[in-house]
Amino acid sequence: MDSENTNQEKDKVDLVEHAKNYIETQRENNEDATQEGWFKVLIKEDLVDGWNEIVDSFKDTWEVANKMIDSMFGMDKGEK
Repeated sequence: MDSENTNQEKDKVDLVEHAKNYIETQRENNEDATQEGWFKVLIKEDLVDGWNEIVDSFKDTWEVANKMIDSMFGMDKGEK
């Protein structure tokens, strides 16, 4: 239970830091910092991170599939 609380506290600290960075960036750009704008940034970052994870998993799957096919047919990279 303590590790769960520790993780939740870390997540809160990360969100607070992210919000501060968003506000500072908006001020530097002479733009209004809004809650809606911050939510949009969070969502966009989550989508990009999620997409990158999907792409990485497909790359890994592709490599494994190629190795399996190569081993099934007794081919190595030099024979292709």
